[in-house]
Formats: sequence, C-alpha cells, structure tokens
Amino acid sequence: MNSNTESWLYFNTADTDNNTIAVKASTLYAIDSSSPTAVTLRFKHGGVTNGTITDFVVIALDVVSGKSQDVIDELWSMVTQTNGEFFTIADDANSEYISNVTSCGAITVNV
Repeated sequence: MNSNTESWLYFNTADTDNNTIAVKASTLYAIDSSSPTAVTLRFKHGGVTNGTITDFVVIALDVVSGKSQDVIDELWSMVTQTNGEFFTIADDANSEYISNVTSCGAITVNV
C-alpha cells in the first residue's frame, strides 16, 4: 500500500453497548502492563491544554497470564513497521485476537 496511508487498529468489546473503535496506529501514546494478565493502551484523541494532551482513548486488553510483554512486542511491531494496514487487535464479537489476547476488556473515550 501507499506509504502515506495510515495503519489502523480495531477493537470491539461486544458488551451490551457493543463498544467498537478503530484508531490510527500513529496516535498510540502509551502501553502499560499493569498486571500479568492485562495490557492498557492509550491513544491521543485530541484536546491539548498548555502543551499537555488532555483527551485519550484508553483500551484495556485481557491477555494470557505472563504474556503481557509478548502482546506489547506484537503491538509495537504493528505500529512501527507497517503502513496502510488494518489490524484487528481484539474483536470479542467475532472472537478474533492477536496472539495472547483473550478479550477486549474495556474501551473508554475522552479520559
């Protein structure tokens, strides 16, 4: 694909609100592994106050115990080494996940 085309990452919680979002890979701001079974992603969403980003999309992923670093490595590879791709990271509605992700725990916008 064209090298100027953005890559996108897709998430779906399949909960009662059917939270679904696709975000530009280039907006990934931080990855956090708060436990052996969780990875949290923060994406810049907008809003800057005094040079500080104030709005994020926060996505919590549930992962196989002890595999947080593997998930982070795979996500980082997708974000930094590809262009113009559409990646399904966690889709609970269709049971599609990257390696070692078991579900999309939550999607929170504008936090």
